[in-house]
Amino acid sequence: MRPQTGTAGQMDDFDVGKRLQNLRNAAGLSQRQLAEASGVRHGQISMVETNKSSPSVSSLRKILGGPNITMSEFFDPHPPVAPSFFSGPIRCAI
Repeated sequence: MRPQTGTAGQMDDFDVGKRLQNLRNAAGLSQRQLAEASGVRHGQISMVETNKSSPSVSSLRKILGGPNITMSEFFDPHPPVAPSFFSGPIRCAI
């Protein structure tokens, strides 16, 4: 699934898993590092990224809290090329 915009410029479809994977990769984090940083299990990150599970709003907020991404930034249909939200501290041990 790819983000598509309708005639009003609104998002008709959004691939949460692909977006999460792209942002995680841009930050240079493994799934395990993101899981540790956000306080969720590695399996949950994997299931979301492969679209085998849709996260609840509270779970997604928790996942995005690790790399300090807001829900607004996550769902922005035109994210910045170099995500500035990864400049904040990532809370995980390597």
